[in-house]
Amino acid sequence: MGDMTDVMTQPRLILYPSRILTAQHTWLAYAVLGKPHSMGGPAHEHNPSERVAAHRQALCRTFALPPDRLICPDQVHGHVIRPSSSPAFEGTDGVVLADTGYGVLMNFADCVPVVLVAPTARCAALLHAGWRGTAAQIARLGVETLAQQTGCAPETIQAVLGPAISGPCYEVDSTVVEAVVPTVKELPEGAVQAKAKAEGKYNVDLRSINRQQLREAGVETIEILPYCTVTNNLQFFSHRCGEPGRNGVFIHLK
Repeated sequence: MGDMTDVMTQPRLILYPSRILTAQHTWLAYAVLGKPHSMGGPAHEHNPSERVAAHRQALCRTFALPPDRLICPDQVHGHVIRPSSSPAFEGTDGVVLADTGYGVLMNFADCVPVVLVAPTARCAALLHAGWRGTAAQIARLGVETLAQQTGCAPETIQAVLGPAISGPCYEVDSTVVEAVVPTVKELPEGAVQAKAKAEGKYNVDLRSINRQQLREAGVETIEILPYCTVTNNLQFFSHRCGEPGRNGVFIHLK
């Protein structure tokens, strides 16, 4: 393969910056990768295509990361969180990154990317929170796991919720509502809204519920990137829009 620009251009690589992650933590590299460079395929496609593999290689070159140090978990919409030192990442929807020189790349198409940062320990975690992960409280589990593994207090952890489907675009039935509402002690205003003209249908704001889970777990500093994968569909892949591509969220301990 030739120069990196054959596959991925620099302006597309680090879009949608986070105030927390880009301004405060020089020891942590972070990127959100949207269209046109898919970082993965549907969950059942465990082996990346040549094009996806090329995009991942370009990502590694950009951050001077050896490809064998890029962790790409097998995401299953669950709540298993593993340390970056784990020998395998099957059935994994969260990774605690504590090893310098390693990176984690996870795929998203509407689900909520949750990045947790422990500044005092110089460690981070990346979580995949779809409605099932939200129902399993993966955000809270991520805080607890990061705190246990690093010894940091939850209130010192900072969180960033990346591009995901917004509440007005996420129409679900009562199954989802009944699964996610009990995960918080206090439901944020507007997080669940019944649709007036569609009986049994609701709009659910998964980022709002995950933010509340983080708050109730003790996290005080939380940033939500203001992008919806549906309304910003020119920039992001969206499962709800019938697209096979996947957005990538990447973190790397330098």
